[in-house]
Amino acid sequence: MTKTIKNAAAVILYIAAVIFSAKAQNNGEIISAENVINWGKEEIYSTITLDVESSGIILPDGRESVYQIMRRKLPELISPVIFSIHVDSSKTLGEAVSSGEVSLSEIHKIIDDGKRTTPWFSQDLKTSTMVNTMSLSKLREIFVKHRTAYNPKKPLDSIPTRTYSGIIIDARGKLPVHGEFTEEKLVPAMFPKIRTTQMKTVYERNMVYPETAAKTGIVSYALTPAQNNCISTAGDDPLYIKAAGVYGISRTDPVISERDYLRIFCDAGNLELLRQGRVVILCDEDVIETSGVPKIENENYYFVRRDIERFLEDHGVEGVGVAENKNGITLTIYGIRFIADSAEILPEEYDRIHEIAAALASTEEGTRFIIEGHTASVGRPRGELQLSFERAEAIAGRLIAAGIDGSRIETTGYGGTRPVAPNDTEENKARNRRVEITAVFDE
Repeated sequence: MTKTIKNAAAVILYIAAVIFSAKAQNNGEIISAENVINWGKEEIYSTITLDVESSGIILPDGRESVYQIMRRKLPELISPVIFSIHVDSSKTLGEAVSSGEVSLSEIHKIIDDGKRTTPWFSQDLKTSTMVNTMSLSKLREIFVKHRTAYNPKKPLDSIPTRTYSGIIIDARGKLPVHGEFTEEKLVPAMFPKIRTTQMKTVYERNMVYPETAAKTGIVSYALTPAQNNCISTAGDDPLYIKAAGVYGISRTDPVISERDYLRIFCDAGNLELLRQGRVVILCDEDVIETSGVPKIENENYYFVRRDIERFLEDHGVEGVGVAENKNGITLTIYGIRFIADSAEILPEEYDRIHEIAAALASTEEGTRFIIEGHTASVGRPRGELQLSFERAEAIAGRLIAAGIDGSRIETTGYGGTRPVAPNDTEENKARNRRVEITAVFDE
């Protein structure tokens, strides 16, 4: 896996500058920013503050210098919030840049095209403040590639329904996460998908007229049905749907019932509503408007994850999921074969584990690996806990044999206490029998 790709190198340097800038804010440096994403208004507000006194600028002659410093520093100061924006459930904007889907120059242009106020000064002339406003629609436009809206297949079932003026999905509060035994709030994204409880895709960006998807988006976000943007999008006679859950690594996708899916799809007028993007998702205030500087991933995160995914794909390694984790990157190994009720790995698995070790070896030397063993729950909690720990240890042993430094590895076991599926079928039990390896980056 090479890291000499120009785009990846540019991302390293750029994110390093962002990290330096973000740290400067905490160390009392001369310039800082408070960033706010408002998904309801579809805008990013950045309040830039410069310590004029510490910068050595003499007023009033230095007013233009103040503005130029602020404008020059905008990309560094705004990038933490821009890179954190979810394009969809599978990636953030930062990951899209590192993969080459969009370029840094496109992001720079959007930042430069933002609306800026004239800097104003405190009464004592020690500080100056400027507000920069960016439109989320400008970021969204660069991801719209389709030229026509495709027509989804008609459902096999049918129920009585009618044409509505729009569609409102109420996703407020904590909702069940599909496939997991937890509840979380929905997270706004530029292009969320709507799915059914059976995981049919009800709605996604390519179903929307491209000019609509680019300019006004495929969904609007609102706090209540009475908000102006909700009324203007969904009209005065909307189909109201209560979300049954959320889905996706980043919790961006609302899940609706099969019946609500049919209420939409069994009427041609409602399918036209989807093509027109007349969909509103109701969210809580703390997710519709977020402020501050988000936690910045380690500067290697974006392209290391992509390199790992590509390596596993190129080498035909199956049964391994790669996902973002709050601590780093998690590889979930499904269906790994052990001798029954033991921690002895079958030799047929050695090649797969060796390839996983090779993928992990691409990370920095300071990266730690936490290996977690998980079992299905069959009513023997003590035995399951011990077995899961021993299996994690066995995987660690194979990684060490493949060249990973043992000092970088930690192991633990959770038995059947953290299922990802009900233990009601052999297929679901197989999903719960897994090993997770999390690569934890040093700060």
